[in-house]
Amino acid sequence: MIVAGIGCRKGATTESILDAIEAAAEASRTQIKDVVLLVTMDDKVGEAGMIEAAKRLRLPLHAFDLAVLRAEDRRVVTRSPITLARYGIGSIAEAAALAAVGQHGQLLTARFMNDQAACALAWKEDE
Repeated sequence: MIVAGIGCRKGATTESILDAIEAAAEASRTQIKDVVLLVTMDDKVGEAGMIEAAKRLRLPLHAFDLAVLRAEDRRVVTRSPITLARYGIGSIAEAAALAAVGQHGQLLTARFMNDQAACALAWKEDE
């Protein structure tokens, strides 16, 4: 199972979110069609660009609260000073992806960013 963890700025466009997902998929030598779930933090799940990206990809969109994401910070590889200062997590995208795959999953890619959105892919073996 491959999941895409997404972080974005307020008002991020659908295209910027899709571009971040595509960049992460390309870097991990996977295809977007292999992604089964989009995940983010709870205050981003209502973003119009996020909702539309999930619709275009025909994927469910799930959100985690900040406490769940902070619990994953020890496994996050990116250390964004801005995200650390604001949320206490190195990368929302990576933490969300890792939370979705659980303790036996792992990152396929560290986050890929553009000017509005970030995406990290995580993987775990199907059970």
